[in-house]
Amino acid sequence: MPNFNKWAVPTVDAISSSARAIDAWARIQRRPFSVVFIRDGSAQASQTVRVEVQNNKPNRQQLAVGEKPSQEVIVFGVKGHPLASVTDTSMQIGDRFIYESKEYRIVSVTTQVGELQGFGEVVE
Repeated sequence: MPNFNKWAVPTVDAISSSARAIDAWARIQRRPFSVVFIRDGSAQASQTVRVEVQNNKPNRQQLAVGEKPSQEVIVFGVKGHPLASVTDTSMQIGDRFIYESKEYRIVSVTTQVGELQGFGEVVE
């Protein structure tokens, strides 16, 4: 008979926030992008993030008449990295930036353990 208690009670400690930040930074370094966010009309300091374009094109039934599909991105940043040279990403709702000749606006920001994720939409 299987030992249910052994399965139900985890014996491995949860990953630390600094270990998560190290993993997040490693993922960012696979496709780094230097971004300058514009916040309240002022350019912020350049930061290294990873930008992934979402490939979610709606079909014709999902769009209202005359509506164009918008392009969306996810911006991945880091938080709490143990190296002082890797600073926390500063990203807020409303920040704007240019990526591949298009302007995007951050519409939501999610804080995860060791990282930050921002969802951006193209500005028309």
